[in-house]
Amino acid sequence: IQVTVDQFCGRYLQKKIIAVSEELAHKLQVDYPKQHITVIENGVDLEALKDVKADAPFLLHEPKVKVKHVGIVGRLVPVKRVDIFLDMASELVNSESTDQVLKFHVIGDGPLRLQLEKRAEQLGLSDAVTFHGHIKNVASYIKSLDVLVMCSDHEGLPMTLLESMALGTPIVSHNAGAVTESFEQGEGGVLSEEHEASSYASALYKLLTSDSKVLPAKPNSALDNAQAIIALYREISL
Repeated sequence: IQVTVDQFCGRYLQKKIIAVSEELAHKLQVDYPKQHITVIENGVDLEALKDVKADAPFLLHEPKVKVKHVGIVGRLVPVKRVDIFLDMASELVNSESTDQVLKFHVIGDGPLRLQLEKRAEQLGLSDAVTFHGHIKNVASYIKSLDVLVMCSDHEGLPMTLLESMALGTPIVSHNAGAVTESFEQGEGGVLSEEHEASSYASALYKLLTSDSKVLPAKPNSALDNAQAIIALYREISL
């Protein structure tokens, strides 16, 4: 009933629906008129992120000169697929060809935490993976990482991804929607060919060992996002 009412309002009562990416806009066209949909990408506070320092506590114990730090950020729920992240970590830790010292960080909390901690223990990752729980100043943790992994089943245009791009932390992702084209050009991050642990492991290893660096990518600012929404409100109120 809720979905039906929501779709009715979107079709007949709402003047506009905001999609945060072109990919999401195409999906919304299945249920809503094309002329109702406007794309306004998410934005982040670039000025605030410019002053963020890479000072997560784990760097005090294991500086980047000795260890490569790889993390995943998000609520610990099924769609985020932290299980894939752990399987990827297990493959890399147990690989004879990997000469890197790797530490993995799960940043966030949620209903699957105990289950995921048990899975990490079963995979023999107790010394390699740290569950940090909810972190208030998550930007400092993102900047302290060498690579951020995003292996969700689906995303729109996640703020964590945009923050990582603004902070200069490379990303490994799969089908990242609005930023896929940038990733294919080597800007902001790289794409895993398949949505499975071995493919993420391969993409991550290449990123960590390659001489070529990921080019910086600048996401939209929160100010641009706000101005676009204000302009849309003015347009539909005329």
